[in-house]
Amino acid sequence: MYKIYCDFDATVTVNDVWDKLFKEFGDPYAFKVWEKFNTGEFTAAQCIAAACETVQAADPLMLEKMFLAEPIRPGFIQFIEFCKLKSLPISIVSDGFSMYIRTMFAHNLIDLPYYANTVEVNNLGRLDATFPLMRESWRYSAAC
Repeated sequence: MYKIYCDFDATVTVNDVWDKLFKEFGDPYAFKVWEKFNTGEFTAAQCIAAACETVQAADPLMLEKMFLAEPIRPGFIQFIEFCKLKSLPISIVSDGFSMYIRTMFAHNLIDLPYYANTVEVNNLGRLDATFPLMRESWRYSAAC
């Protein structure tokens, strides 16, 4: 039996939602921190956590508006229907964030399981990040 595992950012979506989030609400360190990943100093989870710390005063309504404006890649809805027709289970596996995947799926009436980093905006406008799917032995992604 085949199973389909699909990325989210710039795969399900046209754009990289994570990238837009940090450009709009973070600061340049959210991107610079990945140099520490490239040298082996930080894991992916450490980089994501550091990038999330750059978001200090995000308005939840503005975040939601940004997420809802992001287009789903043309053909993706049809791909889901094809998978259902052929009885091919499809899941999203992403180092993206629960808050925008959930929001975009609900808005676009997409009902798929997803496995991603748990990142949510708190009442202070900061991003709380946890990595329930992380494996300590794997440094290359936080959602294994």
